Amino acid sequence: MDIIVVGGSLAGLFAGLVLKRLGHNVHILERNPTRYYQGNGAGISVGPELRDYMDKFDKTGRNFIIPSMFRRYLDIHGNEIHREDWIRPTTSWDLMYYILRANFDGLESEYCKGTDQAGGKTIYDYDANVSDMKVDNDGITIIYEQKNQKNSIKADILLAADGASSNIRTLLNPYLERKYVGYVLWRGTILESEASELLASSFVECFTFFHAPGIQFFYYFIPGKNGALDQGNRLINWGWYCNCEDPSEILTDCDGKTHRWTLPIGKVQLKVWENQKQYATHNLPPQFAQLVHITQSPIVQVITDVLAPQATYYGGRIVLLGDALATFRPHTGAGASQAAFDALQLWENMKNWHEWMKNKSSYEDLVMEFARYGVQHGQKLGNLSQFGHYKVDGKLKMGFLPPFEKALQSEEDELLYDNST
Repeated sequence: MDIIVVGGSLAGLFAGLVLKRLGHNVHILERNPTRYYQGNGAGISVGPELRDYMDKFDKTGRNFIIPSMFRRYLDIHGNEIHREDWIRPTTSWDLMYYILRANFDGLESEYCKGTDQAGGKTIYDYDANVSDMKVDNDGITIIYEQKNQKNSIKADILLAADGASSNIRTLLNPYLERKYVGYVLWRGTILESEASELLASSFVECFTFFHAPGIQFFYYFIPGKNGALDQGNRLINWGWYCNCEDPSEILTDCDGKTHRWTLPIGKVQLKVWENQKQYATHNLPPQFAQLVHITQSPIVQVITDVLAPQATYYGGRIVLLGDALATFRPHTGAGASQAAFDALQLWENMKNWHEWMKNKSSYEDLVMEFARYGVQHGQKLGNLSQFGHYKVDGKLKMGFLPPFEKALQSEEDELLYDNST
């Protein structure tokens, strides 16, 4: 079949590679104005779905993970107060992107070499902004703008992998809103070799957390420049959830432009960042506060919820994938896993048009079950972490228990965050 994928980030590449290997012709339309994505240091938790996908479809042989064998929790003074086994390797968005590009269209990069291009034909178009679509009995026509020119292309199927603010989802569900949930995530990275000896010695290869009312802070290691995995060249990737009733000032950049969902790297206002660093000094463990202070270019994103009512439309001509279908709160660490899971289901169900017509209902059930669970689980974790609400025996309780999933099940443990601040 001829298949259009709107969105050339990870979800689009996961799906595009699967369909290419099935022999379909895949044309990706990516709105990013530059030819290649530039990594912004985003970390990815590698769940079982992502591991399964890479084992099955990656031909580069490139190691992409950093192991993490446990997670631990610190108090306000930086002392470890809880530790437990928890195997969850990590990677980086940019390394995954270039591995997938090497497999999808043979892109050579500093990250890895291209692979053989057996399968259907592939095109990766950038600066392509989809504005409309038309469905008929013979297929679907996509209208998009590229370099100030309006273009159209026809295909058998359209896959929408254009992210949490999906334009395709909005065209299909004009009244479905992406909703802000009351807190933001600050993120940053530090080159491991640039951290002070005291700071570096306090970090180990695991997930480390700190919690206080209205705050969750975490860090883990991710690959460094060009996917470097060796000690010293990795990045310390940190995230800091902060409650914020009105994020408009935070999302107003240094040029005075207010962004809706994410403030790009290097665009934070100096006064806003200075205030945040001062807040870190008084409210975070010392090693975490130091991480914040030495970060040069933080990123801010608001946390939102959105879940489409269904995954397939127009008799299977249009399919929503990944964040375009359901946006998981980052607490789950499962955004990439959802995209990989959706792509694996395409592999099983979209071998040809006849098979897709026969299997699309079971596909719908599987991906929607995964999507609903991920959204609900993220809401539970986020609301517990940031607002301290959980129920025991039908009664509302306040507080936080590490690991926070346990707070949804029992009240046997004492609260472990430090209330002195």
